[in-house]
Amino acid sequence: MKNKNGSSEDSTQGAQKKVNKIGRAIHALLMYSALILMISFFLISVYGFFSMGYDKDRVRPIECTVVSAEGGVVRGGPRGGTGSWAVSVITEECGSLRMYWHVTGDNAEDISAKLTPGEKYTFEIGEIEYKFNEIYKNLNISSIVYSFEKVE
Repeated sequence: MKNKNGSSEDSTQGAQKKVNKIGRAIHALLMYSALILMISFFLISVYGFFSMGYDKDRVRPIECTVVSAEGGVVRGGPRGGTGSWAVSVITEECGSLRMYWHVTGDNAEDISAKLTPGEKYTFEIGEIEYKFNEIYKNLNISSIVYSFEKVE
């Protein structure tokens, strides 16, 4: 069927050009999104690497009620992806906490046994961890703990 210009191919080509433009726009959007994700993961990794030293020297106290505590080997800790001894603590108010410093295979269970479920403790976490604790809690990311003591 001919259009008013006398050609049916013009409308088909116009529709094809429109589809191509949409396809290119979607492709560009996906590529930029992937780039933003890669840059974000890189920046988070750099932040994680450099914040450990900064945070260790600038601790802030938080009070949390322990739900559970368990000592063992965890993967992907601050010492690398091969696994590190740690005490993992779940709390009511502060979400997931994890203690690596001075935790070994010999004392991990002893340290976790000092954290009684239902009891309130003051945990010392780094300043950056403190500022991002609410975000970490919502994303189920563990804040790193340097020390703790029972609240009397």
